[in-house]
Amino acid sequence: MILDTANFQKYQTNQTFEYEDYTVAVMEKGQIVLLTGNYYFIIDNSERIAPSPESPIQVEYSMQEKLPFSDLFNSILIIGVISVVIVVVMIVVLLYFLRKDERKRQEALRWYPSHVQTKYCKHCGHQMPVDASVCPHCGERN
Repeated sequence: MILDTANFQKYQTNQTFEYEDYTVAVMEKGQIVLLTGNYYFIIDNSERIAPSPESPIQVEYSMQEKLPFSDLFNSILIIGVISVVIVVVMIVVLLYFLRKDERKRQEALRWYPSHVQTKYCKHCGHQMPVDASVCPHCGERN
């Protein structure tokens, strides 16, 4: 029997007690999983009709601490890590394309030296030097 503290005290004083209390223990994959607390494991042969065996009784148990919802926590952790990785990859790709556009713009500006600046005539639309006041193509004043 596996008893919690309250039922163990009842057992010791010969009161009625419960040893299949599913608020204390649940079956999981053929094993008894106990919730957090103090428990008493009791082997009671007092009502046995046949004599007890002469050899010692062997009982095997193992204690494993398992946090409630640990599987859920692991799933949330994995989803969170994957989400962060996806966001980081998206940011890196975005920065790459932004820098690529900036490089193209810088390279395009390199072909136009700053000392050869031009403007367009208001009347005919042809290019003319920035410092010219009369269009060399149409002869109009700008």
